[in-house]
Amino acid sequence: MADLHQIIGGLFRDLSKARFAADLYSRDISRYYEQSPLLRQFPVPRTEIDEVEIDLKFFVSGVARETVQNEGRDATLAVLFERHSLAVESRVMGGVEKLVERLLAAREESPSLFGVRINLRRAALRYWIQNSKNVISSDGEVNRSDALAGLKSAISSMLLKVLKEPDRRVEATLDKLFTGDDEESVAHEVDLLAKSVAAIWRQQEEARVAVEVDADRLSRLDSSVISSIKVKAHVRNYQWTEVQPEDDVGESWFTLNAE
Repeated sequence: MADLHQIIGGLFRDLSKARFAADLYSRDISRYYEQSPLLRQFPVPRTEIDEVEIDLKFFVSGVARETVQNEGRDATLAVLFERHSLAVESRVMGGVEKLVERLLAAREESPSLFGVRINLRRAALRYWIQNSKNVISSDGEVNRSDALAGLKSAISSMLLKVLKEPDRRVEATLDKLFTGDDEESVAHEVDLLAKSVAAIWRQQEEARVAVEVDADRLSRLDSSVISSIKVKAHVRNYQWTEVQPEDDVGESWFTLNAE
């Protein structure tokens, strides 16, 4: 007996493993093709898995309620942090954009404002990814003061890297954004994030579907109690691609892109 999601996930995992094994085999035989003057004229065979359809038959042995798994909660938090970082970037640039633009215009070589926006967003997201476990309690409560202080430090460090030297007007604007309670402030965005995090923690239960898929046991059951589901999967290929920043402020990063 196992959970339905475990069985379907295992099928997808095995498909990926099958493709991995095929690639390893192609790698091994490619050496023979390389060493043989004749084989070198032919392409190295490589198996492609375009589409697989599986008709899975099972018997539902039980449905239970259990606490939300950390994996699902973390995935939801990741999406939440992405949206929050975009909002923080918008709030910060709304306050300092014109000032930063004038300061950068005085330099011969300077990053674009678009580049500054991207790096602000990345700085905010990086802060939450690295510090979420420290500022979010086991009960789902966000430590507001610590979060604002840490986020402000991350944003200030990023802007200092852009401007090359401190500017009291930028610092004063950041102080206002991180201490004010109006809807345009970063503090307001942190409060909204805290409410969303608390809501995630309140979702304490999810359904667990336990199923039986053993062929011998299924054969002894009446067909009326056997369920089936068709699972169709595509194995897509992705490659790591290095993305260079548009200016000298940010760092390069790698992203997965479909072939």
